[in-house]
Amino acid sequence: MATAIELEGVTFGYTDTPAVEDISLTIDKGEFFGLVGPNGSGKTTLLKLILGVHDPDAGDITVFGEPIEAFNAGSRIGYVPQQSSRKGDTMPVTVREVVAMGRFPHSPFTRFDETDVVLIEDAMETVGISELSDRRISRLSGGQKQRVFIARALASNADLLALDEPTVGIDAASRDEFFTLLSELNRDGITTILIEHDLNTVATYADRIACINRSVHYVGSAADFIASDGHVDRRPDSDVRPLYADGTAGYTDTVQNSPDT
Repeated sequence: MATAIELEGVTFGYTDTPAVEDISLTIDKGEFFGLVGPNGSGKTTLLKLILGVHDPDAGDITVFGEPIEAFNAGSRIGYVPQQSSRKGDTMPVTVREVVAMGRFPHSPFTRFDETDVVLIEDAMETVGISELSDRRISRLSGGQKQRVFIARALASNADLLALDEPTVGIDAASRDEFFTLLSELNRDGITTILIEHDLNTVATYADRIACINRSVHYVGSAADFIASDGHVDRRPDSDVRPLYADGTAGYTDTVQNSPDT
């Protein structure tokens, strides 16, 4: 299978202490890939490295066959950050205007032609927000806003969606609908990288997961990870306890140095 993302020996730190260290991963085109791990483990940092926000201190990253430093087709990647459901609360823009931003890289000076208009309308229809197209984004619920950001990525013809805990603060029903949408888009061929703290959700939707705690501790199926107690770190210097406050199994390292999760 063709490769979408490849990391080899990637290390990066905000200080002299690495936030992620010696990361080697391969994510296939069309795969639904989950990133899990305790807070401060470097998951968001790793995602930002893949997106080219940070340059690695060591190692190599390849995106769709190109070195990350040479990759200039940013419109192929759609990013939904953790806090996007809170952004736009005061933005005087409509849903259609936000989705149309996905066409900016393809349409200089925002001179949209008929093809652009069709792609914008199709993107809104795909994620189920056509009836909201003229509503200001500030008037949407958290789940609706997340759909808008995905529609923006679809309008740009993105081949990959990168999402950082996109359902934080969203009600249960909207959360289920959101992950169903992601699954449908993935089945249509869009490579999906998801940071998610709920292992049950990851096990339901992801083809494979990587458990990160500064370095890679596991890569494989989520079901095998849960069944094998791989979510518990039994190193002598680790504090073995539930990863989350609600008792979900996992581990926390005794030292965390990354400002990101």
